[in-house]
Amino acid sequence: MRNTSRMKELQTKNFKLQTLKKHWLNILLGIFIILMLFYPPAKVWVLQRVMDTGLFNQSGNKETSYHAQPMSFRKDDGTIITTAALKGKVIFINFWATWCPPCLAELPSIQNLYNQYKTDTSIVFILADADNNIVESKRFLSKRSLDLPVYGVATQPDSTLYSGSLPTTIMLDPEGLVILNHAGIGKYDTEKMFQLINQHLRR
Repeated sequence: MRNTSRMKELQTKNFKLQTLKKHWLNILLGIFIILMLFYPPAKVWVLQRVMDTGLFNQSGNKETSYHAQPMSFRKDDGTIITTAALKGKVIFINFWATWCPPCLAELPSIQNLYNQYKTDTSIVFILADADNNIVESKRFLSKRSLDLPVYGVATQPDSTLYSGSLPTTIMLDPEGLVILNHAGIGKYDTEKMFQLINQHLRR
């Protein structure tokens, strides 16, 4: 009797192992999908690995540049800055939100870009928080060892430049011409981006 019971246990274990071996790929795929849907850091990590392939590298507009309508942004102390008042400088604007995985995936590359120019007064970086929660967003970045300059959106941007899609990145030259307008994830610490910025800086 004991032998029969033991044989049944072994058969059950063997069946489970065979089933696991047969369906392991489907199981892993299911786990991956669940992580992507319900665990945003996993999605951010995957997006960053895809970015590392160079698929999302940015280098500027291929079409002819055009003048941007003035945009206004607010600092955490209430001070308003406008792109019109910043004429003469290169302006890098990134619309983002803390809950947006593609935004978070591209932030390290923006930080690397910012680190190269943070002491250069010829270029201004504006991380425009789409939720206008500047204090919370700065705290969010600080926890991730990011020190990008966060602003709120003071006036509705020109819809031809920003339609609400996150992330969206815009770069203006010193004359206010749009030299980059990209909706979607991007990698910005690239040689071509450094070249694009350097060729427009006025020092």
